[in-house]
Amino acid sequence: MSQGILSFHVPGHQGGLGADSEFASFLGFDALKADITEVMGIDDLHHPHGQLGEAQRLAAHAFSADQTHFLVNGSTVGNQAMLLACSVAGDLVLVPRNAHRSVWSGFILSGATAATYLPAFDSELGVFSVPTVANIEEALRRHPEAKAVVVTSPSYHGHTCDIEKVVETIHHHGKLALVDEAWGAHLSFHPGFPRSAVCAGADLTVQSTHKMLPSLTQSAMLHLKGDRVDRQKLDAVLRTLQTSSPSALLVTSLDAARRHYALRGREVLEGLARLAKLARQELSSLEGIFCKGAELGTPSGVSPAWDPTHLVVSALARGYTGYELEAKLRHEHGQQVEMSDLFGVVLVLTAGHTEEHLERFVSAIASFPQREPKDAISRPLEFSRQTFVPRNAFMASHRQVMAEDAIGGISAETITLYPPGIPWILPGERIEAPLLSELLSRQRAGGRIQGAWDPSLSTLGVCDE
Repeated sequence: MSQGILSFHVPGHQGGLGADSEFASFLGFDALKADITEVMGIDDLHHPHGQLGEAQRLAAHAFSADQTHFLVNGSTVGNQAMLLACSVAGDLVLVPRNAHRSVWSGFILSGATAATYLPAFDSELGVFSVPTVANIEEALRRHPEAKAVVVTSPSYHGHTCDIEKVVETIHHHGKLALVDEAWGAHLSFHPGFPRSAVCAGADLTVQSTHKMLPSLTQSAMLHLKGDRVDRQKLDAVLRTLQTSSPSALLVTSLDAARRHYALRGREVLEGLARLAKLARQELSSLEGIFCKGAELGTPSGVSPAWDPTHLVVSALARGYTGYELEAKLRHEHGQQVEMSDLFGVVLVLTAGHTEEHLERFVSAIASFPQREPKDAISRPLEFSRQTFVPRNAFMASHRQVMAEDAIGGISAETITLYPPGIPWILPGERIEAPLLSELLSRQRAGGRIQGAWDPSLSTLGVCDE
């Protein structure tokens, strides 16, 4: 309408003219005018042939992919699309047990059989991290019939695997390499950073562009490399999963983020690595404070095993769990971290951060008084390596029973500790007492439960056997 065109089409706010006045004033009329549907002159996400097609080609070039798809439902839809495009009911796919819940929803949609493997365990943080080549080799020895291998790297905490060797190993065995690289959209833009899965030749790589690059929340990309994946099927899957009315704002923000990092990415990342190294040094000098990765950095502050843009800080020795740290930082210092768990907090550094921001954070941590040190469990969670079909349990008849009576039963629900969004109990898995006990302990300590039919976990859903 800014061109003098009279609109008789959606959206209903008509470029802001029909919007609530307070909302329009807050968001701005320019943003509302840009929120336009796929009318004449606007390209179609599901059949790009003009500006959007060119934007995706530029993205493929920038990220070293052969083909790139813009996503408007985050990495969630990308992970689901990977599973649906590369497997059908009955196919066996290897998947790390600490995969994000969106990967597991892909198994529910596709009907594929999941064979779990355990990646490396970080005893300092008490979390499973990323797979080693040995993890992949061992999993493939157990399941040579697997069609594909799912890999998660980087982890929420910043671990990165030797993705080049991992992908090479998967391809050597004739399998598809499907990588959830939600936290790694920036890796392609600096040669000193850990290598991106796209550059390493992964068949499909999902990236949450909104996490580490400056696109709008909910926008992401799916990158294809090589000819092992059926492109027509992938297109069909994305048309099925994604909305038929994609947000022009989300799509435009993806192109703008690509442009920003294509032009300035190396400069931005060099600055962030420098800031992160300085922060790690200052935090590690504080009594009772542990900052993961301080010992890993090269003179530039970059390590192939660690993404320096993630600061992982623990104050257990000073007497604070991560949940307590997050609350004190937010309520007493006006600072919000990315996530917290029993062990510490995770900060994410992006293009908008400055040295002054990190100085404020270090100062806040330094101000916390010493308390009685806390112990934390550092042994691996007792996840079993199972082979199961999540979809079968998800669709099965079930009943709700008291938690103590659910022990030994087959779960009908997905119970996730958030963040980082890794399910502790999945449909099709047998419910084990030690894992349930630890989950309840984390909930009492401040962890948030997502997906449980009964948020109190007093009762659990089990399949009728």
